[in-house]
Amino acid sequence: MKITNKILISISLVVIVSFGYCAYQGREQVSKRKENYKIYAQIQKSISTGIELEKSIQKIETLEKEYGDSSALKFEKAQVYTSLGQVDKAKVELENMLKLNSSYNNNVGFLITYGENLYKNKENTKAKEVLTKAVELGIPEQYQENVNKILSDIC
Repeated sequence: MKITNKILISISLVVIVSFGYCAYQGREQVSKRKENYKIYAQIQKSISTGIELEKSIQKIETLEKEYGDSSALKFEKAQVYTSLGQVDKAKVELENMLKLNSSYNNNVGFLITYGENLYKNKENTKAKEVLTKAVELGIPEQYQENVNKILSDIC
């Protein structure tokens, strides 16, 4: 067998093994992401039912270790803390969201959540500022009553 044939066979073998390894790694990643999505869904269910909220914090922290800082995870954590009555911790998470992505300053849903949190933390001046900005951007009808109540309480 010629040397060029041996080299060609060797290269082909390396390519095949590499392809197989990449396919294996891809399946592992997909499997892990599916598992993490199930955890995320459990967190969502916990928030909506108010059950096992402390466990949800632990699950979020596990996902944060895996994925790093994520505004979605910070928002979920803020919701859990709010449900637990720990509005000071929720405020920290919401502020960290803003640090990660300043475009939330123009997100009405975020501004409403943040403004309500500031109001619960008795930071009325900042709550008024944030909620006023949300009103200027246009509040969905289902949130108007609550926002108007908070703003009238502050003024």
